[in-house]
Amino acid sequence: IVDTGSWVTATACKGCEGCGGHTEDPFDVARSGTAAWEPCGPLCRDGCHGGRCLYREIYLEGSSIEGRWFRDRLRFAGDPGGAPDGEAQTASASRSFVATMGCSLGESGLFRSQRQTGILGLAPGSSQQPMFVSQLLSSRQKAGISADSAAFTLCLQDVGGWLRFGGSSRSASVRWVPLQSTGPHAKYHVNVLELSVDGHTHTVKLGRTQLDSASTLTYMPKDTYVWLRHEIERFCLSHKSCGSIAPPAGGSGHHVCWRGVKSRHHFPIVRFAMQSGVEVDWKPHAYLLQQGSIWKRFCYAFSHTRALPDGAGLVLGASWMVGQELVFDTGRGQLGVSHTHSEGASRMHRLGRGAGAAEAKGQQSVVSVRVLARTLTDSQRPLQVGKNASTLLAMDTLVRADSQAAHATSGTGLTAPRLEAGQSTRASVETRAVPIPHASTPLAGDLQPIFLATFTSLSAVMLVLKSAPRRRLPQWCAGAG
Repeated sequence: IVDTGSWVTATACKGCEGCGGHTEDPFDVARSGTAAWEPCGPLCRDGCHGGRCLYREIYLEGSSIEGRWFRDRLRFAGDPGGAPDGEAQTASASRSFVATMGCSLGESGLFRSQRQTGILGLAPGSSQQPMFVSQLLSSRQKAGISADSAAFTLCLQDVGGWLRFGGSSRSASVRWVPLQSTGPHAKYHVNVLELSVDGHTHTVKLGRTQLDSASTLTYMPKDTYVWLRHEIERFCLSHKSCGSIAPPAGGSGHHVCWRGVKSRHHFPIVRFAMQSGVEVDWKPHAYLLQQGSIWKRFCYAFSHTRALPDGAGLVLGASWMVGQELVFDTGRGQLGVSHTHSEGASRMHRLGRGAGAAEAKGQQSVVSVRVLARTLTDSQRPLQVGKNASTLLAMDTLVRADSQAAHATSGTGLTAPRLEAGQSTRASVETRAVPIPHASTPLAGDLQPIFLATFTSLSAVMLVLKSAPRRRLPQWCAGAG
């Protein structure tokens, strides 16, 4: 799971007796020639055992993971088979860096029931315990690859998206708002001043707003939620174009849906007024989630909640991020926002063909990973919601030993090369989309992963892209090229 609302990066490890059944086998740290346990020291805020640094992370909805910290040399494998026109994914994708990650030996709640093997935390963390992304970007800066690399970009669409590390947005339409991140384990915050629908405005009392990609829904104070529902329903009643309100199939009346909807374009746009005079439109295709493939219902992708422990009154989840390119520029303390539109896969991130092309020309070098997900359309799968219930960006962490590769990819059509002695730093894999069967049970949430982009240890295996059966080709975010 890719999570902008937490900072821990961890994967299920061998020896975890309480871990659930996941997409990939647990990672065996002992099989990695470059891995080492993090020793006890001042950074071990959750204690030590047997000379090894421990961690335990509890999430807002009650789920938790715990285990030991370890360090390993990582890289993002290239994507020559999956990238448009067979081009290299990026010039710097083969470069390695050392990162600290969690080896989970205990899981509870949704971590046990979900299919994803791990979590990639993108929140800032702290200088004492830097997050995965800061370690990656720091390694780029130290190597002199990019002078403007203290940023990552997240772009989600209904059925596609990408995550880019390093560099800044080249979109001419990007608008910048102050991005705050304070505290020992900081989260990303912006300030929302007011909401408006069809010319009617509402002042947000708790404007401190958290950005959380692992939350399927967008959450707000109850008074804001009541106001927003009223304004959407007032608009629909006056225009007589939205259908009728009904509870979700198999669900309760708590989650409000519409049926008889001819098009989501008939619903109003919700406008967020932010600092620096920036206004961001939240479009109906994002705040309405489709449920059912034949008897379609469109359910609100927002709900109400109390203020969070960090003081945030609003939580902008994956539903708010759909259709936008978000640049988290931690170096400048800015969030870049620009609307995207769907184009073909040929618009996928391009920095030049061939390894080293970008660096040879002195351009910024970035790491870009494609990940895809779609909303559930099977009417027999109930709509379930909640923090970490699912994520629109289902980027799974896969770290497994080479001896497990043949077994793990058996029957999927993947090419899994063996790692010979002395070849660990050069090993790669043909990354291409291959069909895999649906799980016997649905995800504990609204969205189903289509591609699982993975990061790996150099002495383990590789990045693998997997796909589930789909009815149409992915729509890619514009502004990446």
